[in-house]
Amino acid sequence: MITQKEIRKLLSYNKKTGILRWNVNKRRVKRGDIAGTHDTNGYIQIRINGVKYLAHRLIWLGVKGYLPEHDIDHDDNIKDNNAWDNLYELTHINNTRNIGNRSNNKSGVNGVTWDKHNNKWRVNITINFNQKSIGRFKYFDEAVYHRLAAEQCLDWFNNECNSPSYKYIKGLTNNAS
Repeated sequence: MITQKEIRKLLSYNKKTGILRWNVNKRRVKRGDIAGTHDTNGYIQIRINGVKYLAHRLIWLGVKGYLPEHDIDHDDNIKDNNAWDNLYELTHINNTRNIGNRSNNKSGVNGVTWDKHNNKWRVNITINFNQKSIGRFKYFDEAVYHRLAAEQCLDWFNNECNSPSYKYIKGLTNNAS
């Protein structure tokens, strides 16, 4: 297990830019080089003593002194923006709510689907891995309002700005002005 002391010895961190730089010369890097490479998911990873670490987790350890118990998320959803003000800790369940729409989503809003048998929009939300029905609605806008209300009733931490239902409703109100 890597320690805060080791991180600070090996790497320097700029809180404003989020960039980590090597403090030591190694086989393929020189002191001052930017540390890490992008992984297949777009996060920056750094190999230390043969172990791959996600940069944002190392940053948390370096600044706070401990590896986070939960996930570290990027407030702006830019996976390689490791500026300190952009990072926050949250539970894995809350982090999974922060994914936006899936690629196969046809309505543009998570949890809102067309029910062709009833000719209405169906609204669902997943709570603790169980899908709950919110109801069926004649109008898409009404369905989206109900989806957003369900998210807010569940107090989905820090997800409002990334919620497709919130973005849709915000777009309606911005277009009305």
